[in-house]
Amino acid sequence: QCLFLDEPTSGLDSAIALDVMEAVKALADEGRTVLCTIHQPSAAIFDLFGAAIILRAGSVAYFGEGRSQVKDYFVAQGHEYKGYDNVAEYLLETVGGGVLAAFTPRVTTGSSSESHTIITAYKSSQLHARNVLWAKNILNNVDMSSVRSMQLEAEASHGKSARSEVLDSMRSFRSDTSDTSVLSESAYSNSFVSEVSIMVGFRGFASWKDPQFLGTRIGLALIFAVIMATFWANSTNDTHGLMTQASLLFVSVGAAVFTTSVYVPTLIEERPVFLRERHDACYRVISYVLHKIIIEGFTGIFAVLLFSPVVYWSCNMSDHIYAYIFFNLALWTLNFAAVMLTLAVASASPNVEIAGAAVPLVMTLNFFCGGFMVLADKIPVWWKWLYNVSYVQWGFSALMVNQFEGQVFPQCYEMNQSGVSSQAVMMNIFSQGLGNGMLTGQDLMEATCSSGHEFDRSMLTACSVSQVAAYDSMCLQSAGLSILGGNNQCEDLCVSVKGESVLDTFGLAGRSKWQSLGYVAANLPVFCLCFYLALRFLKHEHR
Repeated sequence: QCLFLDEPTSGLDSAIALDVMEAVKALADEGRTVLCTIHQPSAAIFDLFGAAIILRAGSVAYFGEGRSQVKDYFVAQGHEYKGYDNVAEYLLETVGGGVLAAFTPRVTTGSSSESHTIITAYKSSQLHARNVLWAKNILNNVDMSSVRSMQLEAEASHGKSARSEVLDSMRSFRSDTSDTSVLSESAYSNSFVSEVSIMVGFRGFASWKDPQFLGTRIGLALIFAVIMATFWANSTNDTHGLMTQASLLFVSVGAAVFTTSVYVPTLIEERPVFLRERHDACYRVISYVLHKIIIEGFTGIFAVLLFSPVVYWSCNMSDHIYAYIFFNLALWTLNFAAVMLTLAVASASPNVEIAGAAVPLVMTLNFFCGGFMVLADKIPVWWKWLYNVSYVQWGFSALMVNQFEGQVFPQCYEMNQSGVSSQAVMMNIFSQGLGNGMLTGQDLMEATCSSGHEFDRSMLTACSVSQVAAYDSMCLQSAGLSILGGNNQCEDLCVSVKGESVLDTFGLAGRSKWQSLGYVAANLPVFCLCFYLALRFLKHEHR
């Protein structure tokens, strides 16, 4: 928190002015940064200032510690401190003057042959060099060779004591008390761990109390879950139902990924605060990135825990508890990766309009190559690379293998349908099953009758797949399947769809769900690194 005050003691008597400035000092002691302009302060008020910037004709004549250190600096420049009871009066007499006076040569005591101005004296001082290095250090742009050369020059000219004074000068304006032998150590007030814990504690609790934050992260997930349940609830396990379940899994991926695009306006609005606090050396960029990762990852857990049970148990998914746990883990990993990608793209965008267009574009390209809207073997060769690396595709793969691997879905069809011959029903079952890839020739050979009637498997095996699909009467009659066409000896024809056949339809046969999830997780550090690099090196500041 920063407090800017422009001559807060104007029009006040000395007693009230001191009361006001003591209250301001109390605010500063609580950790706030206070920047105050003041003219002709009393000695008591001047002693309250921990640092001072003194201007002469609009240029900096001094920037350093306050109180007696200011007097010591100007005394060292040759300006005697005689007849003064107040350092502030001494400074007004020494530094004061018009615009022309600021650049008028002034002879210093003890060095009558040397004349220089107060401004040029400051610019050539070690104090000024220290301030420049300190400012660069805040921006993580310190040229350590220049620091080292300054130390060696001081040591060669004035001995090791001068080098020690340079180090003391560098340390005096640094907020930390770390090892000063390594001047590349940052000038931040807190350690890396402290910065992360403070931001997570402060911003995390503030976010979790913000209705807009909770609404876009958790509320939206719950709304999507309810809407999806109304569409996919009680899905069946026939061939159409299995395709419907596959579409449900892909839409679940979409719910975990596309909802992150609503974060973009908030992220862009937060950028000016980040830039200001970064320039003020409030924290490191890596600390900001890590605190975002922690807050978003933790919030994503609650979003998934609300989304998953509504969708999973209402839509006739696998009833294995381990499959449900994996479903939660996969959705959380997908959502986490999507959030990091959104943060990276938004951070690289100069404004909210471009970010609002770039984030959905990246998400849509991943969805096109996700393996559902366009099957793997139909994706154009120039987009194959995206299919192979897309976290959406690997997330869909993980959910599909989790749902269908090792599963068998029995399906029985009524043969005695009004107005339709049993032969036509069987032809429809076989041709559709073979056509959509859900059934193989072996699956058809293993068809059974609900009445318990057995077929001649050896004769049925002699039939080709095309003969079975076309209901070749000569072939099937030898196998005993002709009884399906009459006498109601077989009321229901039952076939079993294997989960591997569903996976093979989408080009996912032979995949491991853990390996697929591992590829999704492998995108996380890449997206986090992109997020960090965008914040660290891309500048979106306008003056």
